[in-house]
Amino acid sequence: DCRRHAVHEGGDHLIIVGYVLRLTLEEGEPLVFAKGRFGRFNG
Repeated sequence: DCRRHAVHEGGDHLIIVGYVLRLTLEEGEPLVFAKGRFGRFNG
């Protein structure tokens, strides 16, 4: 869960910054979406 801290305009997008109020960690691969598709972290 999060609480909105600030909203900034970024061209034709809104950039929303929030405070994390509650976090749940789970096992497994992270979900990544970039350049119009899903992928993975390489490291």
